[in-house]
Amino acid sequence: MNYKQVDYEVSYISYQYPNATAANFEEVYVSASYKGFGLTQYKGIDGANDNLELSGIDTTLVYGDYKDSNKYHPIILAKSMGEFDYAIAWNKSKPTEGDNESQVWFD
Repeated sequence: MNYKQVDYEVSYISYQYPNATAANFEEVYVSASYKGFGLTQYKGIDGANDNLELSGIDTTLVYGDYKDSNKYHPIILAKSMGEFDYAIAWNKSKPTEGDNESQVWFD
């Protein structure tokens, strides 16, 4: 939807994983963008976690905090050329207390 050059969206998402019902969750989100820059706030339902996403032209920054598993902070650079989409991503994931592993990877 669009209002005075601001694109916005409100939506509901249900994640349902076969044979892993403990991982199922639902969320709603509100997203707004203006001239290539955007902000999306995800709000978990019934105890699911929240998430914040900032995006700019060809770039996305995410702050994710899954209370029961980890925090993650990816930076994604993406570009479309013709029929192809290209992306490089950097993500740091830090498990919450009680787990001493931390991961950094490139996609």
